[in-house]
Amino acid sequence: MFRCLFCLLCLFTGTLLAGEKPNLARLADTDFTKRKIAQEEIVGWATQFPTEAKEELLQKYLDSPEPEMRVRLIALLERAYFPTKGYVGVVMRADFLDNLGRIPRLQKGEAFVGVGVRIITVAPGTPAEASGIKVGDVILQINDWEVKGGVTITSSVAAQIQKHPPQTPISLKIRRGQEIIDLKVKLGILPVPSERARSLLASDDMKSGLLPAELALQIREFRLWLTKKIEKDQKNLMAGRR
Repeated sequence: MFRCLFCLLCLFTGTLLAGEKPNLARLADTDFTKRKIAQEEIVGWATQFPTEAKEELLQKYLDSPEPEMRVRLIALLERAYFPTKGYVGVVMRADFLDNLGRIPRLQKGEAFVGVGVRIITVAPGTPAEASGIKVGDVILQINDWEVKGGVTITSSVAAQIQKHPPQTPISLKIRRGQEIIDLKVKLGILPVPSERARSLLASDDMKSGLLPAELALQIREFRLWLTKKIEKDQKNLMAGRR
């Protein structure tokens, strides 16, 4: 099973064989195509061996004097830093309609509880698009887990999806108009926080211009980690010169 998963990851992100390490120096190649291939191979390596990749990419970053090289390494470091999780490729919002598409009647003092999440964006080239998910669909169930909750319902759904590794098939129960349908989705690899932020900020659905709090915190966490590593390296360098 492990070998099959590794082969799938290689096909998805690069072409390295088992046990092979990518040549990080190829990121500086003047040929764009060769540089892109090298980056895809390194992403595959960082996805499969994050601890080893994080250490080597960080050292390469600290040793590199070239600003362009450092920019490329930051993106790869971010991939190694964050755990690999499953990904569908949608933007959601809470949906408060019942299973028949009606607004529920509330008793005094009751609060709306979401009974699904409505899909407001399906990213092109993602597992969501490949499986047939459409804008306007309402996800009611993921495998055996029913989609219910309050203001954090979309975060709960994201966490439920992301607890599964890439290439895992999941079952979705969806309301499309008045029809209830079942779909199978084979998960992809969740993009790193900065990629997701750029995608959100570029979408027409980001009317507020504010990133979700969880995403903003992840971006800040990575930046603080990298800043501390740079400061530590500079202190060690200064101490070595004394």
